Amino acid sequence: MHEVFLCRLAAHPVFRNDPNFRIFLEYEQDLSVRAKNKKELVGSFWKRLTQSADEVLLSGQKDVDDFFEHERNYLVEYYTHVKEASSRCDRISRLRKS
Repeated sequence: MHEVFLCRLAAHPVFRNDPNFRIFLEYEQDLSVRAKNKKELVGSFWKRLTQSADEVLLSGQKDVDDFFEHERNYLVEYYTHVKEASSRCDRISRLRKS
């Protein structure tokens, strides 16, 4: 599967003449990735720690906007009334059909 994909890439007009792609295909040794040093490890650990602490602190915070709260309550009440009216209409139409 990978060989088919690489063959398709090699046939592409842009990659056909790309020297970096050719080196990637013809390189015989291991293409290992550099490991992170201690400073980078500590920095990433600290970043994850502060990010998770911020998420914990902000997850309990609720931003209340009176306008949107009023609109939401209105829509919930409106939906309830429409649902009740619809069920009543369905009941009446069933009674008239029978």
